[in-house]
Amino acid sequence: MKLLYKISKLILSSKIKFQNPEKTDLLIFDEVGKDIFNNILYYKNYSILEARYENIKNIYITWKIIYLMLKNLRKNLFTCYLISLIKIIKPKIIITTIDNSFKFSEIAKILYKDFIFIAVQNASRYDFDRNERLFKNGSLKQNDNKKFFLPNYYCFGDLEIADCKKFNIKVLEFYKVGSLRLAQYLKYLKENNIQIESNKYDISLISESSAGKDKLWKQVGVEEGFAKIVKFTINVCKRNNLNFTFIRKRKHKNLATSEMSWYKNFLDESEFNFINENSTLVSKENFNSYKAIHQSNICMGTCSTLLREKLALRGKILVSNFTHLDHYDFPLKGLCFLKDPSFDEFEQRILKILKIENNEYLAQINDAQLIEMHEDNTQFDILNKNIRKILN
Repeated sequence: MKLLYKISKLILSSKIKFQNPEKTDLLIFDEVGKDIFNNILYYKNYSILEARYENIKNIYITWKIIYLMLKNLRKNLFTCYLISLIKIIKPKIIITTIDNSFKFSEIAKILYKDFIFIAVQNASRYDFDRNERLFKNGSLKQNDNKKFFLPNYYCFGDLEIADCKKFNIKVLEFYKVGSLRLAQYLKYLKENNIQIESNKYDISLISESSAGKDKLWKQVGVEEGFAKIVKFTINVCKRNNLNFTFIRKRKHKNLATSEMSWYKNFLDESEFNFINENSTLVSKENFNSYKAIHQSNICMGTCSTLLREKLALRGKILVSNFTHLDHYDFPLKGLCFLKDPSFDEFEQRILKILKIENNEYLAQINDAQLIEMHEDNTQFDILNKNIRKILN
């Protein structure tokens, strides 16, 4: 019944095309996240394979597609359909930025001997540790890590390679390319001759609204832990008259959005107004979130990828885990990390980090590199070089 509903809804919301999709050498799997490739992927003549029901605009129906679906019949009808399209499109490369997509892994496992599959990391991968923990506590019937299969993984760096090995993630080849979004941002600054204002903010705090986390972990207080860092930071800024910006995830400054509504459950009116009035809204076109962390003395949060990217920019961060779950511990300890601190400990650590220079700070955390960086910001050249080699 549920499947019939999905199919009916899909047919009604899509355009039926009685033709085969056009052939292309480069196929982007899943439109979500493709903005990572903007301005850094040298090959522009690509097509997109929609890999989510809700994003499908065109449904292709031909005798050849039906024949291929029957020939490659599997439990999941949508998987059969996508495999059939791929075999008709005949791309030399299938690439995605959704490196944690089970659908991508499922299809790669079936077709990797016939097509080159590339997964590009787009965020810190807490997924691997989370899947194992949820399996062990009974929340998952099977360990979802077994679903991953990445023939070619273009990842942030050594930490991801170590994690993949630790959690038995099936990867055939690793390539350390760092964060392509960060590379995009630095390229954007250079091409538009944009100057960064150092220490425009004393503190930038990353929004990590966490609706549903108590239910996920079957534990009360996880969501409150994510909100506690916001409450503490607000009060430190007010007490010490610090310049502050709250880096939002959503584009529109609307109190009705789920992001801000969630914070209303944990903040009083004054605290809520403080973050709402001192917000940086996300803009992928203008890289507002990256500018905010780049122009901050300290970037703060719990597990956002922006924290690692701030370190890659050779800046200062303070990561705080108030959740009591080791899962959300930062991979680096020492000056940059606090585990469930009191307000006084939290405030003193912020004031200490504010006072010291970046080089001194980095020396105290062993100058760690969690994201691969090149001085000339050419991380994406590794990807382009390999694509050229395949396509030419």
